[in-house]
Amino acid sequence: MGISIGLIINSGSPQTGYFIRLFTIQLILNFLWSILFFYFRNPLAGAIDILLLEILIIWYAVKSWPQFKVSSLLFVPYILWISFATYLNLYILFNN
Repeated sequence: MGISIGLIINSGSPQTGYFIRLFTIQLILNFLWSILFFYFRNPLAGAIDILLLEILIIWYAVKSWPQFKVSSLLFVPYILWISFATYLNLYILFNN
């Protein structure tokens, strides 16, 4: 994740600010999920958060693809991991 945004920051592109904001929002959602799911023990709030996170990281990868292909590809493992975490969160939500 860090290398992905670092490549965009160092590119000098006029879209750098957009991607930094998008990256920051997804990072906050990522951090917030642990608090919602584990600390507050609220799978519903965690599911809402992680679904928003999933949308944002896919959006980041899609929007960065045309200009920053490597940055986009670096998000593929993250997308796969969050997809698995989303599945687990939704499983817990619906089966507990």
